[in-house]
Amino acid sequence: MSYKNNIVFFNVSGPLYEPYQKLDSPIVRCAAKKIQIESVSLLNLEFLQEDGTEEQSFSFELGFSKKNIEQELGKLFKNFSLQIVTS
Repeated sequence: MSYKNNIVFFNVSGPLYEPYQKLDSPIVRCAAKKIQIESVSLLNLEFLQEDGTEEQSFSFELGFSKKNIEQELGKLFKNFSLQIVTS
């Protein structure tokens, strides 16, 4: 799995972010994506609940890197791990 593909997936659990603690269906997956808007590089985190519902996403004016993704996920979840996607 390469971070250079501009999208990676993580399994997530144990929300630290209070609104995520109150959801009926827990968030189980995060898609981290690189978004380029003119000269600004954004890191976008999109979340998926166990029941298939999409949840609020966050965008950060940060470079798309393993360190930056893990730093932001660490503020939102106790546990997260890279998810290997095969297709």
